[in-house]
Amino acid sequence: VTSATQNLDAREITAKVSTEDGKKITLIDTKSGDYLGVRELNSMNEFNFRNLNWKFDGLANKDDEFTLFTSGNRQDDASNLVRFNALASLSDTSGKGGYSEIYANLVTETGFKSREAEQRFETTEAIHNVALDRKSEFSGVDLDTEAARLLEQQQAYQALAKVLSTAKELVDTLLRSF
Repeated sequence: VTSATQNLDAREITAKVSTEDGKKITLIDTKSGDYLGVRELNSMNEFNFRNLNWKFDGLANKDDEFTLFTSGNRQDDASNLVRFNALASLSDTSGKGGYSEIYANLVTETGFKSREAEQRFETTEAIHNVALDRKSEFSGVDLDTEAARLLEQQQAYQALAKVLSTAKELVDTLLRSF
């Protein structure tokens, strides 16, 4: 049996895309800002640096940044989850994050628009009914035509109710996902 140990370089590395085509990557020490080198992505969209194989899924854009954090601790420490949660609030220093506020604004705006549509529908339906009443005062009422119009309005109301119900379910699902 042979045993091998690998000492991880505790240096945190930031990879920044430095060209428009997304193929040239500049490597920088995250804490000190020291320049570590430049690598070109190969045809497989990957490169090697300090015995680590960096592979990108998809295309990178100029000025995209990726940070590699190394740790000798192989336990699941949930540090990614902590960093993800930190993005929920807008950071005044970095200007990054604020996703919970954006989501809350989206939910609020959707609620207002749904209620506004519902109120418009109710108002339009009332105006329509008044117009029908006035029309029937001036002319003889054709019951078949009136029944057909009533059925049409009922179907429109049911369709809108289904749209609003679906929107409510969407908002509830989004709220439960966080």
